[in-house]
Amino acid sequence: MLHSLFQNAKVPGIKTMAEAAIHRNEQKIIKIQEKRIPKLQTKIQEQSKKIEKIDRKSDITQCKLDRCRCINQIIKSFGISDNADRRQAFSQAMDGLHQTTIQRLSYKLDSCQQKISLLSQKYMASKNQYSKRSKTKNHCKAGQTSQCDITLCQTIQYYH
Repeated sequence: MLHSLFQNAKVPGIKTMAEAAIHRNEQKIIKIQEKRIPKLQTKIQEQSKKIEKIDRKSDITQCKLDRCRCINQIIKSFGISDNADRRQAFSQAMDGLHQTTIQRLSYKLDSCQQKISLLSQKYMASKNQYSKRSKTKNHCKAGQTSQCDITLCQTIQYYH
């Protein structure tokens, strides 16, 4: 907008000041786009991970609370004198306890699956690194002798 306004200015000083202001603003925009926005996006990702972690802890705590309530209802059901009401209250409490146990086990299963995937990624990374080393050793032993291969073989033998 400033560029079109001052492009046809008759006073040369105004035109150069406007161009300088335009250049400064463009530099600020570039700086914001290249540095500040990515920095804020990484912060947003970190905070969203923290929110997910806190939500998970909250769900686990809620599951524990529900489990305690169900156990409390089971104990209270023994205090009911009418057989039909006692059986019904006990049955409802046991169903609730069953549901909370299922939920608790699903949380444990999810955490174990996450640990397994993390460990398998680490294992595959170490396995790939080992296979690269063994290929370079075998390549050096095969007898192909270019200058690059000789220095590579010497470096590998030096470190092993």
